[in-house]
Formats: sequence, structure tokens, C-alpha cells
Amino acid sequence: MIGTFLRLFGLLGLGFLLFGEVPAFAYPDMVRHGYTNCTSCHVSPTGGGTLTPYGRQLSREVLSTWAYEGEEKPAYFINSPDWLDLGGDYRSAYYYENTPKLEQGQYQFMQLDLEAAANYKAFTFDASAGYQDPAAPNTARDYLISRTHYVMYHATDQLALRFGRFFPAYGIQTPNHALLIRDTLNIHEPEPLGDGESYNLEGSYIGDTYNVLVTGIFGRPDDPSVQRDIGASVVVSRALGDSSKVGLSYLYGTNDLQKRNVIGPYGMLGFTQHFYLLTEMDFQALTLKTAPGYNPVEWGMAETSRLGYEIVQGLNFIIDQEFARTQFANPNTLEQRYGAGIWWFPRPHLEASLEYQQRQNKGMGYSDFYDYIYFLWHIYI
Repeated sequence: MIGTFLRLFGLLGLGFLLFGEVPAFAYPDMVRHGYTNCTSCHVSPTGGGTLTPYGRQLSREVLSTWAYEGEEKPAYFINSPDWLDLGGDYRSAYYYENTPKLEQGQYQFMQLDLEAAANYKAFTFDASAGYQDPAAPNTARDYLISRTHYVMYHATDQLALRFGRFFPAYGIQTPNHALLIRDTLNIHEPEPLGDGESYNLEGSYIGDTYNVLVTGIFGRPDDPSVQRDIGASVVVSRALGDSSKVGLSYLYGTNDLQKRNVIGPYGMLGFTQHFYLLTEMDFQALTLKTAPGYNPVEWGMAETSRLGYEIVQGLNFIIDQEFARTQFANPNTLEQRYGAGIWWFPRPHLEASLEYQQRQNKGMGYSDFYDYIYFLWHIYI
């Protein structure tokens, strides 16, 4: 019964997206409004984390369905000085799945962080502190985490150098770590679900037309037991007109267990101010180090596409399609997802999304597609 209902919901969302005739809106990266660079709204050159005052203003004027003057301020009422940007995030989700082997629903805590960025002359100091839910805590300290902390030097308005802990630049910097391009390739997966952010040295050129980011990746010297990649990444992108951007990413990483090369194109295409496509495809060549004398290269790939359409400001219908096969020679590594849903920003500081998907995961023994529904809520300070 519930499977029939969810399929109907998905078809209704698909039909509305394809045939609706009302205004629309896209998220993330605001590319269809001409904001092709993350630094328009964020302190970080790769986006995410602390918002700039201009980014907060856009969250009220463009992103949200309703808002009153000043609602976008940190914690709704804080008037921070010009040299200080404050922020923070709480994310959690509930998912339901009905597979051939089980039916279950589960709450998932994702993030609870405070973050601040202090600016002094040409320098920016950014750090976060938060709570995590470790699988096997030993002490009270295991519940605390600083996912991000770095110092950044702005040589010019376009050139910057930063060092610290953050995700290396790669592809579309989306907060959705459950995407197959993130999950199956272990790129940008936060703790404790993945290896988390690494320590990096990043040089960035953020121009009006071209962006170039080069990152030296130093893994996790604070915790050698985490087999985090050591290597480098390069991202080159170009704005196409005022509302689209395409790029190419490359990552080389090695640790005690494996070495790999990952490369792939991505695009953020704003067809109108109301209609957009985010798409990324990554190819990986992986060599395991755990079999001395026999180290074949495992070739694989993952890709994702999201088509978005806004019906009123802040309320979006979306269609997702994902595919991954991390080993071309092994058909059991195949995963596929097709979904439709809504993404809503009712007011500044608030975000919610609800999506239904049909999923296939041969690695889990699910050759047939099964029902999956996902509800996420996000509060940003």
C-alpha cells in the first residue's frame, strides 16, 4: 500500500516538474541568478560554512518564501561587528525504506556545529566546534568535533591561500553527502559516516569567468589511524554567460590501503532564473595495496543529476537520477536511484526536503528496485 502511494507521489512530482507553468527557483549555488562563485555568499572559496553578510541578505530576499527585515541576522538578532561572521548548522533526517529483505524507518543525526570567521586585514581565521554522535565513544571528548578550522590569506580579491582542515576542492560542493558521487567514491563524506575533512593547503583563483583551485592534501596527521587520502586535487571551471558554469575536477590520493585517480566533469546550468540542472560524472581508477604481488586496477564511475523547478519562491520540485558502478568488472557494484520530491526554504534559517526514490543496490543483494523516502530538516544559525 505504501509503495503504491510513494510511486504516485513520485509521478505527481515528475509530472508537475515537466508540465507545470509557474515560476521556479534553483538550489544550490544560486547559479541561475548569476552567482557562479561560492564567495558571493560564503567565506570559503569552495562554499559551505560561514555566510557573508551579503549571503545572509540573499537568504532573505531570494532564497526564502517569507521573511521580515533583519530576520537573516545570526541567530535572528545578533548584530556582529564587520570583522566577524557568525554561523552554525543543525541537520538531521528521517528515512524509510522497504526492501525485499526488510522494512524500516530510522532517524539519523547529521550535524550540530557553531562556526565563526574573524577577518583581520588580509587574513581570515575560520573555525567550527560541534557535537558528533560516534559509534563507539570512550570519553566525553569523543562527542566533540571541529570539522573545519583554517587560516586564509587574501593576496588580492581573486587570489587566496589557506591552510587547515576542510574538504579539498572537488566537483560540485554540495552538502548532500548521501549522493553516490560522494558515498561510493568517499569524497566529501563527513565524520562519523566517512573519513571527514582532511588537512590541506589550497591555492585559489576566483575570477569573474575562470576559477582555478589547487589543493595539497595531507590526510589526517592528527589521527593516523584514519586512512585518509594524501595527495592533491585540481579544479578548473568556467562561467558560461551569467547563469551557468562548467568545470573539470581531478584528485589523486593514496594511503596504506589503496591509491586512486579520480577525474570528472561537472555542470551547474541555469536555463532561466527559475530552472536549473546540476550534474556531475566521475571516473575512478583504484589500486588496492592489500594483495602483495597482485594489484589490478579497478575501474569504476559514479554520476548524479538534479533538475530543479520552483513553483513559488523558496519551494522547489526536483527530479534526481544517480548511477554508480565502482568496479566495471563486477556487476554487483551497481547502484541506481531515481527520485522526485520537494525542497523548501520557508524562512531564513530554515530548510526542509522530502523525496521519494526508487533504488537498486546489487551490492546489498537487491537486484530489484525498492521504495525509499527521505525527509531532511536543516536549521542554519
